[in-house]
Amino acid sequence: MRAIIFANGIMDSWPLDFELPAGDDLVIAADGGYNHCKRWNLKPHVIVGDMDSVTESDLPALEAGQIQIIRFPAQKDETDLQLALKAAIDRQATEIVILGALGARWDMTLSNVLILTIPLLQNGDARIIDGPYEFICLHGPGEASLTGKNGQLLSLIPLGGPAKGVSLVGTAYLLNKVTLPLGTSRGISNVFQEKLVKVEIEAGELLDFSKFKSRQAKIHHITPHGITPLMIAAQSGNIDITKELLKAGGNPSNKNHFLPPAM
Repeated sequence: MRAIIFANGIMDSWPLDFELPAGDDLVIAADGGYNHCKRWNLKPHVIVGDMDSVTESDLPALEAGQIQIIRFPAQKDETDLQLALKAAIDRQATEIVILGALGARWDMTLSNVLILTIPLLQNGDARIIDGPYEFICLHGPGEASLTGKNGQLLSLIPLGGPAKGVSLVGTAYLLNKVTLPLGTSRGISNVFQEKLVKVEIEAGELLDFSKFKSRQAKIHHITPHGITPLMIAAQSGNIDITKELLKAGGNPSNKNHFLPPAM
């Protein structure tokens, strides 16, 4: 099962290369991440946190709407996002996508990126998506296959110490069982030369930062709430993507009660 977690960072637009939530996805709001759910007219299954970023007037409607609210005290040992990740794992999520994790505060942004290294996530598939970018953490020994396009950006950043035995195939700059020390810039600004890039690591942890192209949004996809990629592009003011979606056959007449028609 896929879990989509909304954190309380900046999320000015929906990542258009990412599929909209489907009926069998688990949607979790990490406290103020609920405000992103409201913007995109998505009903979360669970809201987790101390509720300091959720409007009090929203709570009765949430409870009446059969949304599970897991409230924690303001003085706690984990951030709302870490608590939301635990809730996803407890509900047997095998894939976790985190949206809205970056940009609001530098300390929270760094914490949210580094949270990918926690032991809770080492046996699963967890990633942060922000705009066109994707972050995943690769734990050694392990490997990952990344899908992209020729010329697409890829950076590898060691976390917590040296990343040992790093190999990289399918990029402009290849690696063969090298050690990337913590703090090195050697893995920055590589690019795809093949559609499929393979990354391997023998020991340590490695942050893979790339453009998100492993899934493509379906032009005619409609969420259970009636939202389409074209609606999101138009609502976000992204004229270029709106034009491309229209050119590809997106229907400007689709509408729901939350987002207006694209045209």
